[in-house]
Amino acid sequence: MRINRTLGTHALAWTVFVVALGSGVASPVVAQTDDAAIQDIRAYLDRLESEGFAGSVVISRAGDALLAEGYGLADRERGIRWSPETVSTIGSITKQFTGAAILALVEAGAVDVNDSIGVYFDDVPEEKRGITLHHLLTHSSGIVDLHGFGDWDAIGRQEFVRRVLDQDLVFEPGSGHQYSNANYSLLGAIIEQETGRSWEEYLRERLWLPSEMSRTGYILPEWEEGRFAQGYRGDTRWGTVLERPLADDGPYWVLRANGGVHASAWDMVRWGEALLAGEPLSAESMDAFWAPHVDEGGGDSHYGYGWVVTDLAGRKVITHNGGNRIFFADMAIVPDEELVIVLLCNVSADFRRVGRLLGEIGGRLLAGFELPG
Repeated sequence: MRINRTLGTHALAWTVFVVALGSGVASPVVAQTDDAAIQDIRAYLDRLESEGFAGSVVISRAGDALLAEGYGLADRERGIRWSPETVSTIGSITKQFTGAAILALVEAGAVDVNDSIGVYFDDVPEEKRGITLHHLLTHSSGIVDLHGFGDWDAIGRQEFVRRVLDQDLVFEPGSGHQYSNANYSLLGAIIEQETGRSWEEYLRERLWLPSEMSRTGYILPEWEEGRFAQGYRGDTRWGTVLERPLADDGPYWVLRANGGVHASAWDMVRWGEALLAGEPLSAESMDAFWAPHVDEGGGDSHYGYGWVVTDLAGRKVITHNGGNRIFFADMAIVPDEELVIVLLCNVSADFRRVGRLLGEIGGRLLAGFELPG
């Protein structure tokens, strides 16, 4: 089962979880508001909880948390309810962390997004030497996911790279767009080779801890007892990613750097707020990070560097989601509104409409759309 498959299109299924960044505060204080949209959203989420939704939602504007709530049980066996501090896997939202890490290495002069992958990997086949890091970042390389291997299969970095590069391309590099997790695992391999550290170690030191994201990672955070959301399908407990086969330093390479990271909703809002403040990356890097580089296939949806760049009511929206049909996560940032929205869920197998929830919330908040009856 793949932990980083998305539900629906990235652009249409955006859900926003907003967290306020406190100055040295572990958990931001929720701001009081009588805004009609927030009241409607709160009532809507309360109703969805009664219909089976379980998860957390945070909405933050300009550093003030307008809504920060948990719904339903994160751990049925222990009777622990969801809260914004609950840790859950964020699936393919992991990709934008890899994109940020590549841009951090660009700033350090270690890599260039226009470099051929032949600069970093030996024995790259002739037809793939035109693939650049930019192509990997935007899913425009023509590379497809590794045939015959799943997320929990014990395949190491070198074997993964060799096998992926041995597969046929689906189009000439730069001539199309096809979403592929393997693109981001190749970028993860480059990060490890250039830093001499595991993907998680580099991300934790360079991006997460400076952004006060102490509960984000694969295996390195010291998560408190009872902090994790457990996944469920019907009455059956699926558990967590940490219960699946993992290497000593994190997931194997079908999953590494493209999915499976764990985080709390507060941490993800801190990340969104840090990006809005221009703290982890330079202004030049942020321009590249959130640029609409490649058309996803028509309409207003484009792929940036690990993000989908789209539009809602005339506002630029930066978004991505991820899930494995048990867990689901969705995130959106609206730069002009200084708005961050994050949603986490552990029952997407049974609450399928969760893939639309972020869009519904965003539509009510930004465009005054009515929420479903």
